[in-house]
Amino acid sequence: MSIKANNNPNTVCDLFTLIDSASKTKIIGILNRRCKYDNDTFNQLLVKYYESAVSVHREALYDRWEVIGSTNRKTILESLLNETKETKDISLELLGKQLRNNPLPIFLHEIVDSNLLEDIRKSLISILIEELSLDEVSEWVNTSMIDMNQNGFQKWKAYVIYQAINSRKIDIQEALNIIEISLGMGLERAKIALELPLASDLNKSELKRFREKIIDLHEDFPELVDRFGFRFKVRR
Repeated sequence: MSIKANNNPNTVCDLFTLIDSASKTKIIGILNRRCKYDNDTFNQLLVKYYESAVSVHREALYDRWEVIGSTNRKTILESLLNETKETKDISLELLGKQLRNNPLPIFLHEIVDSNLLEDIRKSLISILIEELSLDEVSEWVNTSMIDMNQNGFQKWKAYVIYQAINSRKIDIQEALNIIEISLGMGLERAKIALELPLASDLNKSELKRFREKIIDLHEDFPELVDRFGFRFKVRR
């Protein structure tokens, strides 16, 4: 959509800037129907001239949510904070539909790292936990547990893990080593590490490897520790 000026070949003119808003919207609508999903030229043009209050723009953008790129998705998510309630609600409805139709683990990372309001973040996380596969959620949880063991507790990663636990989307066998480490990595991470095996079908024999670390947490989390059914003397 750019041409070089006749009198100065080093000057490039963007033709789209010369078109009125109504014509831009019409062109974007036509191109959205005719351009392939992965047409990078159109996707870049869409993001550059995106107007959130225009329904044709919104529908095109959220329909192409995966292919507009992580940086652009982050920018759009952050811009929701400044939208009118009507525009925000419609945008979130379109985004929710896209997350249901095409759930990807990277979307979970982006929403966790965003600055969205708490209720919006929780709603989008809930959709992704529901729609992602057991393997995808389990891998995300394991990666996040490792990251928190190395870099400290993170509120929204912990929230996702709790949602995964409640949805029974945990492959406990893949997380045993991570859990064992987490039990000794501070109370916030230890609490998550206690919840994970309780949400699994591990038997007492399999839980023995954690016994001492679990018992050590009785003073801080008596109700959780008691659910494991280990026999031990309560320390005074």
